[in-house]
Amino acid sequence: MKNPGGAFWHKPAYPNQQWLDGIYMSEPFITRFGALYADSQLAGDSADCFSTATTQIKILASHTFDPQTKLYFHAWNGAADGVWLGLGLPSKTPVRTGIVVSPILWARSIAWFLAGTVDVLEYLPASHPDRQALLDVVSNIAQGLKTYQDPATGLWYQVVNQMDAPPPANGGYAGETDKPGQPNWLETSSSGIFSYALAKAVRLGYISSDYLAVAKKGWAGVKSRIDVGTDGSVNIRGTVVGMSVGGTYNAYTNADFRTDLTTGTPPAPSTCKTAAQIAPGATPTLDCRYTYVRDNVPQGFGAVLLAASELEF
Repeated sequence: MKNPGGAFWHKPAYPNQQWLDGIYMSEPFITRFGALYADSQLAGDSADCFSTATTQIKILASHTFDPQTKLYFHAWNGAADGVWLGLGLPSKTPVRTGIVVSPILWARSIAWFLAGTVDVLEYLPASHPDRQALLDVVSNIAQGLKTYQDPATGLWYQVVNQMDAPPPANGGYAGETDKPGQPNWLETSSSGIFSYALAKAVRLGYISSDYLAVAKKGWAGVKSRIDVGTDGSVNIRGTVVGMSVGGTYNAYTNADFRTDLTTGTPPAPSTCKTAAQIAPGATPTLDCRYTYVRDNVPQGFGAVLLAASELEF
């Protein structure tokens, strides 16, 4: 399904919404199929594969680019009525109706967007007319990541541009003075994916070789969060589990941190209000945490494997 702007829906639960993290889910595979197999199945089909992938990236970039940071906001909504469906309280804090672009620069969504675009470029013909537009996306994000990389650890923060600055006075919707912004934190999986994509973009000649130092510093930071036991067991610390688009700062930062997660997602605190108890247009109370930072989650292992494939072998 496509929204009125021509963008693929992220999934049926989020109609008319296009998310940055959705690019890695299909566009690299469509492009690689186009380059390697499509024409052998149906003459001329490769061109359709290429245009499908590049068009989706261009649409997303045109709506979500933030020229101040050179980064891209998490998502945009093409619904005619402006409603962000599938993001109901209390487990999700939706973007307010009528706001087309989500307001937060979330690290892992930007990481998947960068990695997906780099992987598309790898198989996209050099002469393709959309190639420069995709190279611009890679260049923009590389610039932003160099600016916002933590100088001490080499990692990147959950909300990339906020870094370790004092949290905003208000982390909820506008006017909610009882929702102070919660502290930002360094996130492992996004840092691994950023390191992979930057290093690969340097190797393939898409960005300056200067960015290899940024990638290597990021990878060193990621490795500092990997513990290998004497029995060969591997523990990867500090990865946020799966997230949806959020409409407030605290939707990304008000997190529950635990050393490991072995029994599934824990229940919300008993003091957390239900959706029926939260006034329309209000943010859940601060005790209601649905963002979880854990060890040994798939997103962390996947990111480490990607980064290692580019920076260790």
